[in-house]
Amino acid sequence: MSGEENGHQAGDAFAALANEHRMGIIETLWNRRSTEPNSQRTPIAFSELFEASELDDKGQFNYHLGKLVGPFLARSEDGYTLTYAGENIARAVQAGSVTDNPEVEDVSVEGRSCPFCGGDGIVMSYRDGIVFFSCTNCEGLAPESPMSPPGAIQAGTIPASALVERDPADLYDDAILWGNHVYMTLLHGFCPACAGAIDESLVLCDDHDASGGICESCGDRFASRVRYECRVCGTVEWGSLWGRLSYMEPVFGFLYNHGVNALRPSVDDLALGRDLREEVVSHDPPTVEYEFVVGTDHFRVHVDADLAVETVEEEMDSEREIDAED
Repeated sequence: MSGEENGHQAGDAFAALANEHRMGIIETLWNRRSTEPNSQRTPIAFSELFEASELDDKGQFNYHLGKLVGPFLARSEDGYTLTYAGENIARAVQAGSVTDNPEVEDVSVEGRSCPFCGGDGIVMSYRDGIVFFSCTNCEGLAPESPMSPPGAIQAGTIPASALVERDPADLYDDAILWGNHVYMTLLHGFCPACAGAIDESLVLCDDHDASGGICESCGDRFASRVRYECRVCGTVEWGSLWGRLSYMEPVFGFLYNHGVNALRPSVDDLALGRDLREEVVSHDPPTVEYEFVVGTDHFRVHVDADLAVETVEEEMDSEREIDAED
């Protein structure tokens, strides 16, 4: 199928949703679920759906119903059920993902201290589906970036529904776990949006200069990024190379032995990013070396264009080595 044909079909599918009666049908099917297993797969008859609608004309109702069959509804002899896409539309509407665009500005995060300076001046903001946590007392993970507030500690895409029934302190703790969930999906080759196969590549900033803390060309402290692109839906995600390395052997083992579990990270673990050392070995092909530092221990790895990792050097504190032997 050509891109033009695919785009035309996508346009038709979304056009089918541009009607309050059709959205009402989807909402009715979503709300009629019970607590019984697989009840969401139990068809609902035409008569029940029509009775629940605000239309008096069966012919008109049938017209709207027919526009949803295929992409959003499945039809059988027993009635209608939501397709996977229909469930996602209903879920997004229920959660406010496609109806709300909340903005939150500089709300104080009580009871949490900055992992970099130890201060308690942490604030949260939320806009365009991205949550930001920043410190008002220090530069955070890096000096001011054009993509995040001054003193940024952590930031990431998260649905607006995450703000419901969570205070800022809860979200401060939970946002990094949500990001970890999405990132692990990418690392295992799945698109977090559609489960399609992922292509990944190592990308370097060609004009990197972070002598002032942030490179003006790429807006980051580090020259290396990993680009993830879905072969099916075209979703593109970007992630830090050092974040990816923390999940991979041998770096994972080094960090785990120093009390950092990348599979269940805490916000305090982000402090590792302040002591990281990056060296670009080659731009063509892209090749990088990273040195992780925890206390007096150092661990250096080499990463090639295929994102293969090889240990270059490991320097352990002598007392730690003796303790390990005991």
